[in-house]
Order: sequence, then C-alpha cells, then structure tokens
Amino acid sequence: VDKYERELGNVYIDMKNPCEVFVTQIMLDEHGRHEVSLDCQMSSEDGGGSFILGNPPAGLDENKILASSDTFTFFSEKMLITQDVLYVPEGAVVKVEQIPPRLTETTLSSKNKTVDERSILVVRVVALDGKTTATEAELSDGIFGTHGDPHTVTSRFSACSNGQQVFVPAPDREDNIITDGVVTATFPFNITGLSGRGAKNLASAELERMGIKATDYRHLMYCVPQGVRPFIAFSSGSPGRGEYSVYYDYKCKHSVTGMHELGHYLGLGHSGSGASTYGDYFCSMGYDSRYEEKKCYNGHKLWQLGWYSDRHATADLAVSSWEGSLIGIVDYPQASEGQHVILEIPGPTIGMSKSFFVSFYRAKSFMSDLSDVVMIHNCQADNCRHSFIE
Repeated sequence: VDKYERELGNVYIDMKNPCEVFVTQIMLDEHGRHEVSLDCQMSSEDGGGSFILGNPPAGLDENKILASSDTFTFFSEKMLITQDVLYVPEGAVVKVEQIPPRLTETTLSSKNKTVDERSILVVRVVALDGKTTATEAELSDGIFGTHGDPHTVTSRFSACSNGQQVFVPAPDREDNIITDGVVTATFPFNITGLSGRGAKNLASAELERMGIKATDYRHLMYCVPQGVRPFIAFSSGSPGRGEYSVYYDYKCKHSVTGMHELGHYLGLGHSGSGASTYGDYFCSMGYDSRYEEKKCYNGHKLWQLGWYSDRHATADLAVSSWEGSLIGIVDYPQASEGQHVILEIPGPTIGMSKSFFVSFYRAKSFMSDLSDVVMIHNCQADNCRHSFIE
C-alpha cells in the first residue's frame, strides 16, 4: 500500500510487526484543554507513522500505561487505517504485550553531572493548500539561534540547565536538503481538516521518499501549517522508531512550547495545579504563554533531571527536622557551602502517599520577573512522573 494512500484513505493492511503503544496528550489551547489518545507507532516494515488506536483491545488502558515504565506493544494481523486512526476489524486475533523498560538515552538523567548534547532535525511542512509560515532560515534561527535570535528553544535549555542540556541542529547534507538543522517536506495533497498527526505522517512519508530516515535522528520537530485542525503541540515516539514532536505552525518557534514537548522527550511528565493538568504556570511542563521567555522547570522536574544534583538535599522528617538555605537556579554558579537548590521530603518518611519538593523561585536574570517565592510541588511517591504545585 502506498504510504500516501494510507494517510488519506481507508485501507486494510497486514501487520508484520507489533506497534509500540503510547499515551499521547495533545495541547489544544493555552487554557489547559487537551485530548488524550492511545497511539500506535508502526515499524518501518509496516510503513512507519503513528496512528490513534480507534478501538483499543483489552489490556491497553491509558491510566495503566501512564502509571507504568514498561513498554506496551500491540499486534493484529489485519488492521483498517482511516486517515490517522487504526481499527481492529471484527473477529481479528490481537496480541498485547507488556515489556520491562530498557535503558535509553532519553531516560531521565542520572545524577552524574555531564553535558548532554543532542541533535534535532526540524521538518517544515508544505502542502498544496498551505505551508508552515516560517521559512527554513526563520525556523533555524527561532529554535537554534543560528542567525542571532537570543530567545530560542535551545537557549532556554542552556540557561535553565546551567549549560548541561544542549540541543544542536542536525548536520547539513551535501545535497543541501538539510540546512542549519531544517528540512522542507513537500507533498502533493491538501491538509485542510487533517489532524496534526495526519499531517506529520504525510511529511514522514515524504521524508522517506527523500531518503531521510526518522530513526537516523535523535529527535524530529514537525512544524505543520495552519489549516489542520487547531492544536498547540504534542510529542510521542520511541528511541528505536523515531522520537518526535509536532507543532501548530508558529508554535514551532515558541520557547515555552519547545521546552514543554522536549521536556517529554527528556522523560518529564506534566505539572498541574488543582484539577488542571497544565495549571502550574511557573513551570514549562505546565502551560501559560505569558512568561515564555523567562520560564524553566519547577523543583520536582529539576530534581528528576539532575542538573543541580550537587545542591540537592533530602529531609527525613521522621528522624529530625531540617534547617538550611535554599537558593534559586540563577544563583547556582555562586552557591556556597550549605546552600541548596531543591529540598526533597519523601512521602513515606512522613506517613504520606505524596512526596514533596521545595524550591526557591528567584526572579532575576534569565528567570521570570514575577516575585520571589518559595514553591512546593508534590507527586505520588509510587509514581512520581507528574507533579502539582501546592
């Protein structure tokens, strides 16, 4: 089956390999509206691409997958593809497997302080009825700062990590298809009314026609044109089959959106407030576009990433009280003995199911101009991926 035909019509396919199943959460707007779906990342032998599982079989549950670090796979000899949705035909035999985690380069950082440099290929999408507004040069400048833009996705990572997390443009190709980390994927179809996932799949098929394999790159950022069904961004994929994030047109250059989606790539969950999954507007794993040039991650996320691990402190309050000094990450280079960036209070030590992370939001330099404030975030002690501000 032609790969373009898969994305645009209703076709049956014979699966050759299991697909990897992921929970994808798509940001729809700045107010926290989002959609959640189970996505299948197809193998290259099955044409690649990611598709929503329209009728997930027993054994595949969103909450179960989110709460687990295992990999879930799905296989059915016959599948029906309707644009960006996979359906299991009635009567088909399916197989679901749960595989223990494997160590990958995208696993959350250990507490060994080293510079982590990763390359990104940015894909500018052009269709018959629309194209990504920014040019290749504008995308490269807005994401990597190749032409002097001081407020970029990568400059935020460098500042927030004290220089330890570096994202660089994918290497140029001699045929000039890729320049300064950006490639344009042009396909001869309309994208009006398609989902962001559908436009991404069409672009992936075009990249393969151009001789570019997604699995040759550590991460791909797809910038899709206006005209697709509105959304902000989402990320998905696996190290073996291509990790990627997808952005609605101009959002590709927004630093807070890039920090959020690439934060997922680094293994981070969301940061919320109350009933809102994205409600922690101090943190890039929440969402609020008002402070995008001056936003990093909260104490819980920074603890997970290990960028300031030599200034971590843990309080076992079942044994004794804790007294110490907290400083903001902007003051980290001048830290002195006895000063800490993050304090962890493990839940089990105080008879609670939640663990707590205390940090000091220091409003100066590359951080937001909001007021100085001590912040407390919590997470479930037995599944500490997502956090909430107290």
